[in-house]
Amino acid sequence: MLGLHLRESAHAELLGLGFERTAEPKSRKNRMHFDITSPDPVAEQYRVETLGGRRLQDYADGGFLVMADPEDNEFRIIPDKEFTGQDWSLDQPTE
Repeated sequence: MLGLHLRESAHAELLGLGFERTAEPKSRKNRMHFDITSPDPVAEQYRVETLGGRRLQDYADGGFLVMADPEDNEFRIIPDKEFTGQDWSLDQPTE
């Protein structure tokens, strides 16, 4: 779903992250979620929805979108202000 690419780091041995599939369906809200930054959150939202994800709620006060993957795992798309220079918390999209 995420389609992200890993970067090599001088400190790669300090942190590991693994994913494991289970046969059981999700039974409650995730205790942890990912925050994904994007220079174009609108395009990222479209990409996620094209891959089967969905938006859970509109832009929050902090300017991020709460999304879910096809298995209902929550994550947030956060505008990368370093790249965009735009404060997305003031730019509320309409449907």
